Amino acid sequence: AGGMSSELLDDYEEGTATVAFTAGSGSITIGSSQMQDKLTYVKIGGVVHFKGRFTVGSISSPSSELGLSGLPFTSANPAGDAAQVFTVYFENAVSAIGTDIIGILGDGQSACSIRRSGDTDGGGTLANMVDTGTVIIISGTYFTVAP
Repeated sequence: AGGMSSELLDDYEEGTATVAFTAGSGSITIGSSQMQDKLTYVKIGGVVHFKGRFTVGSISSPSSELGLSGLPFTSANPAGDAAQVFTVYFENAVSAIGTDIIGILGDGQSACSIRRSGDTDGGGTLANMVDTGTVIIISGTYFTVAP
């Protein structure tokens, strides 16, 4: 329409991906009813937009780094600018977590780390804050390999 290319729309996909939270040690299990373990996404060309609202069903002494695995596509780095970041929000955590919480996705990954902005690799301790009933809301956009 109007001379615009429709090539990107030829690569349009939407769906859900089943995800899991990871901890440096211990475990975090999210519920599976009412989409509690599902991330919804829309992929247009090489860009993935996603969101999810996850409720923790049970824990077993989680500590250290917190992560989210099962993103629907592997990340790519078309601009050569390293990691990509997402918005993360917590409700009902062990105590107030504070601000500047991000999801950080490295190049070639389908799992992200969740940490305070500025924490270095392995320096995250947010898994310690997750409890049964904690709600984690995450949304963002990342680049993947274009078709």
